[in-house]
Amino acid sequence: MGWIESLLNQVQRPEVGVVGARLVDREGTVTQAGLILGLNGGVGSGFVGEPKTSRGYMQRLVVEQNYSAVSSACLIIAKELFDALGGLDEGAFAESLGDVDLCLKAAQAGYLTVWTPHVQVVHSGVVHASEQTLGALIGKWSAQFAQDEAYNANLDRNGRGFTLAV
Repeated sequence: MGWIESLLNQVQRPEVGVVGARLVDREGTVTQAGLILGLNGGVGSGFVGEPKTSRGYMQRLVVEQNYSAVSSACLIIAKELFDALGGLDEGAFAESLGDVDLCLKAAQAGYLTVWTPHVQVVHSGVVHASEQTLGALIGKWSAQFAQDEAYNANLDRNGRGFTLAV
């Protein structure tokens, strides 16, 4: 199965709204594998810096799964849903985090956001949000940031993610 078929395989499920891919740099190191709300006080990805061959905590780097958000560096969403959600908020989130806002709007409308390891895209850049933009996102989605539904509450939200909270 090709990369587009892997994305379509998930987004064509009626309960799925957005599907994203694994991002790696040119050396094959993971730069993003789904986004975690509240990681290090913002939005982050677990497994950053892991080799692309790593299986990750509980095999999570090799299994399709739900996340609260995925990166717009490679995502697919039906045009009808994109339009119904009002697209990307280019006012509040023009510089960054529009992808997170879009995924959360999809969740609010009853759709899942799925991450697939079966599509891998070379993307070395990580966009850092300004404090103002991050604050606007956290203000808009405070309940989701209080506890990311796709991230176990027993796991630490500081550091690299996917370690037990102590």
